[in-house]
Amino acid sequence: MKKILFLLITLFLAPSSISWGLSLSEIRTEIRFHIKDSNTSRQKYSDTQLNNLINQGHREVVNIGYVIVKSTSITLTVGATHYAVPTDLMQIQRVTFKNENLPETSKVQLDGRFSGSSWLNESGYPSQYYQDATLGEYISIYPWPGSASSTGTLKVDYWAQANALSSDSDTPYDGENRMQSYSDILIWYVVYWIHMRDGLFEKAKDALQMYETRMQSMFDKLGDKPNYFPSFGGDRSR
Repeated sequence: MKKILFLLITLFLAPSSISWGLSLSEIRTEIRFHIKDSNTSRQKYSDTQLNNLINQGHREVVNIGYVIVKSTSITLTVGATHYAVPTDLMQIQRVTFKNENLPETSKVQLDGRFSGSSWLNESGYPSQYYQDATLGEYISIYPWPGSASSTGTLKVDYWAQANALSSDSDTPYDGENRMQSYSDILIWYVVYWIHMRDGLFEKAKDALQMYETRMQSMFDKLGDKPNYFPSFGGDRSR
């Protein structure tokens, strides 16, 4: 009961509402409030230090939660198998070609279906896609378009990495509206690490509880969720 009361009081006493999106400068202000570092004449942590921690948390939330979704269009051409994808692509969510879903396959699966790598020479109407780790930021099509009738626009929906927050007016999660009510997750992330660094372990525990509560709320409401619930010391693998 005391923990619940503390968390409610903490939210109530915060200097500004966190029910909607916060800018980078507003996130810093909230952090300074919770770590009692609001005296502008003598601040323990510089804006640069806080920004670095905020961006560390930003990357953490995005990489764990898969919360930024983007789309890109790729024009298929006759004879081409591999096509460049955006550099911020983290994982492909869905691929469609002429309004039909293309299932994902792999080089290993294709090798198993054919005689070695003979499938690499096959042309036709695209029916699957795969990613070749040796190529880096590319998506590959099987079979490759063999004629003009097999070309067209490939649409790739993907989970994206986060752009760093640098300007004071920047908002988290690349400004995605559906994510803005979870800007406060970054506050609790940084407050946790600063309290740990300062040896305030009980306060750090409370901040961690707020972080985990808000992360769980985000997972529950956003639909696409990772296959595990993270902790600061847990396994990062998927």
